[in-house]
Amino acid sequence: MSQASYVKVVNIKTTGSTVWTELKGISGSFGLSGEMLDDTEFSSTGYRSRIRGLKDYNVSLSGNYTSTASWYSTVFSAWNAGTKLDFQYLPNGTKGFQGRGIVDNFSHSGDVGSLETVEVSLQSEGTALTTV
Repeated sequence: MSQASYVKVVNIKTTGSTVWTELKGISGSFGLSGEMLDDTEFSSTGYRSRIRGLKDYNVSLSGNYTSTASWYSTVFSAWNAGTKLDFQYLPNGTKGFQGRGIVDNFSHSGDVGSLETVEVSLQSEGTALTTV
């Protein structure tokens, strides 16, 4: 069965904290990837052979800028200090993925006559991804 995107929940917290903050009104995407390493031998059948190397994950978030949103200062502070954030990406609102990342992008944009938007991306920092 398909899942409506509006039930998605994205939570963040500073590493070491026990309190999760929901990023309300934010669109998001979550990606998993892995490096593909060529392990082709000269005695192969003429086709390349590969194995998966290092794994990676990332979260991208975007939405309208609201300076009073509690998550905004948390994310900005983490970007500014280069500290890690824990995140939960829950596509159905209750179950999904949990990991730790470093804010590698924190940007604003907006044209005259439109709303100011903010975009944030987190890259994995070496902590294993878990399901929740």
